[in-house]
Amino acid sequence: MKRKLAKIIVPLVITVFMCVTLTACGKNKKETDYIGNISENTLTINEDSSILEIAVQDFTGADYDYSDLEQYIQDEITGFNTSHTENSVELLQYLEESGLVRIAVKYADIATYNAFNNTEYMIEAYDASYLDSLIKEAEETSGEDMESTEDESTELSEDELAEVGLSDEDIQNMETVPAVTSGENIEEPVVATFTDASGNEVSSDEISGENIYMIIVDSELKIRFEQGEILYYNSHVSLTGEGDAVTDGQGNAVIIFSR
Repeated sequence: MKRKLAKIIVPLVITVFMCVTLTACGKNKKETDYIGNISENTLTINEDSSILEIAVQDFTGADYDYSDLEQYIQDEITGFNTSHTENSVELLQYLEESGLVRIAVKYADIATYNAFNNTEYMIEAYDASYLDSLIKEAEETSGEDMESTEDESTELSEDELAEVGLSDEDIQNMETVPAVTSGENIEEPVVATFTDASGNEVSSDEISGENIYMIIVDSELKIRFEQGEILYYNSHVSLTGEGDAVTDGQGNAVIIFSR
């Protein structure tokens, strides 16, 4: 999962309203306040598996006319719902105040969210083997990058080897000597590790129980859970005082939670 969170606001404004005069516009046509005091990009995982996204963008001082932005977003959602399940995406609230635009959008489920935003987030029942495979894949990718760097930095030409006193025969011997191994190459098992609410480290195979799920994202955002509890999280996640999780966008952030 390497694609950034496809924010609803930014791409639409850049594409449609770029390089026009800024026109202030404040709107709040919805009776229910879904946004409240939220001022950062936030995903709420609802009990029925639907997703509530609060997307936030500050246009203070920007040279954009976003007076028709709400209608444009609604048109995009309508177009999406026409080719997908009706009402699978719904614009719940649009707020603009002093250049700060905040919107609340509800998605039927995480698959709908991914389809609309071109992301690859995951919410599934807890699977230790899958999480272990993610760690292994990350380590292999890192190892390949390091090996490539070492090859580039240590490879010497024949002229450079000759300058330090190595003959053509020495060079040929260096190229044909087989690698020396000690014992059998035994691949160590890779186990993902997590932190629990008390700050203790727990391995993936120690986690079990009923109604345990995992969410995996690769973007920087806050994640809330309408019901349930955050049980464990990896190094790309930190917890806030309100019990929410914040991901750093630097890798696959994994949160294990109960429902």
